Amino acid sequence: MRIFLEMFRSKKDIDRHVQDLEDKFRDHTERYLKYNTVAKLYFNLGEVDLALKYLDKLLEVRGTSAHAFKFRGQILEKSLEKTTTQDNPEALYSKRLAALEAFKTTFELDQSQKEVLLKICNLYHQLPVDNIDIVQ
Repeated sequence: MRIFLEMFRSKKDIDRHVQDLEDKFRDHTERYLKYNTVAKLYFNLGEVDLALKYLDKLLEVRGTSAHAFKFRGQILEKSLEKTTTQDNPEALYSKRLAALEAFKTTFELDQSQKEVLLKICNLYHQLPVDNIDIVQ
C-alpha cells in the first residue's frame, strides 16, 4: 500500500487517477468504494478539503463505516493544527465540533476503539464550557 501511495506525488497525479477511476468504474457504488484510497492520497498531500470530499462520497454508500468516520475525524483533527484562533475562531470551533461528531459516530459504530474515546474526551475538553448543550 505504501508503494501505491508513493506513486502519486502531486495533486495532478491524483486528479488523473481519480479521472481514471471514474472512467473505469461506471457503477456508482463500486466507484465510491475506491474513494477511501483517493481520500488518503489527497490527505497525504495536505489537501484536506479534497480528502473530505471523497471520504464523504464513500460515506454516501457506506454510511455505517466506523473506519471512514474515524478517518474523517482524523482529517478534521489534522486540519485543526493548521487553524489558529487568531485566524478564525468560528472555523476552529466548527472543525472541532465536526471532528467530535465524526469520532462519536465511529465510537457508536465500534465501541472497541478505546483510543477514539480518548479523542472524544480531548475534543470535549477543548470546546467552550458556555455551550452546555453539546456536552449533553
